[in-house]
Amino acid sequence: SVFFIAFMPYALILLLYKSGLLSDLQMPKRKERLLPLLAVNLCVLTGFMFLFFINSGDVLKAVYLIYMVGLPGLSLITMFYKVSFHSSYVTMFSLTYMIIFGKWAIFTLLLIPLVGWSRVRLKRHTISQVLIGIILSGTVSLTVFSLNGYSFYRYFPPGLMWNIFHIITEHLKYSFPGKSINMLFFFMMFALVLYLNMLIFSEGSYLKKGETCFLKRNICLFR
Repeated sequence: SVFFIAFMPYALILLLYKSGLLSDLQMPKRKERLLPLLAVNLCVLTGFMFLFFINSGDVLKAVYLIYMVGLPGLSLITMFYKVSFHSSYVTMFSLTYMIIFGKWAIFTLLLIPLVGWSRVRLKRHTISQVLIGIILSGTVSLTVFSLNGYSFYRYFPPGLMWNIFHIITEHLKYSFPGKSINMLFFFMMFALVLYLNMLIFSEGSYLKKGETCFLKRNICLFR
């Protein structure tokens, strides 16, 4: 799945840039956005179908469905009004991280204003363009998770956690400025270590009475 949402899209965009069809990798010219955006959306659709072919886990399908719904929306809007994809991606990452690990992962929300500020500071986007990316991604992410019944905590295998981490970091590392992806990866690995060692995250365990549970699947669109 990393191949379809990270390697292929950026390889195609780089190819378009090298061939002269794109004058800038940031795609500031509106008329140059259609072809690369169509290519990226096609890659995501192919990857989503591939997950069903290999019978992937429901959580990964839900995360991928966010791409399936959110990316076409962002693509359509950006054909008429430039939207911050960086802010959109980091919002999806933060909400995915929190919906899986719970309230102690709330610190990831700090990445949203930091990335948004960096885009405005670099004069790549206006505040409104950043806010549109955040609002659209946040709405789609929360809606997809809710429709799939993800609202409270339940144990997930460490292998599945690693797959989610790998997909998100591989995709976002192209969006984060400079070497900030190293900090992101550090926090994610640190969280995984805590996940493996904390008793409340072990299979069959429950939180104490009165504590807030994090993630629990009740229904799922994929079954």
